[in-house]
Amino acid sequence: MAKIITVAQHKGGTGKTITCVNLGASLAELGKSVLLVDLDPQASLSISVGVNPVDLKNSMHEVMGNQSFPIDQIIIESELPNLSVAPSDIKLALVEMQLASSIGREKVLHKKLVPIKDNYDY
Repeated sequence: MAKIITVAQHKGGTGKTITCVNLGASLAELGKSVLLVDLDPQASLSISVGVNPVDLKNSMHEVMGNQSFPIDQIIIESELPNLSVAPSDIKLALVEMQLASSIGREKVLHKKLVPIKDNYDY
């Protein structure tokens, strides 16, 4: 079962993206299977691992905004072995507003990760 590490801070410019990229890459270099989940509509984490959000057919927008859309449909392997990303794009901002008033919003991501938790170390 995957260990989940969360890097979160509401304020921008605090080093969240670089922390995630470096931590994920370091764990991948150690042979651990890592999934980075980008929950920022600016998609900086996705871009940092080589994903162009403009080229995406689906992203965390669909995963978080549609109960039946599985996260494994959007996961992209990076060029670094053992490192994958569930990418984001600007459309995620629409889902953030939608979820803000939803009951059970704090469990949406957890429910999406449960089916794939055994596929990754982190």
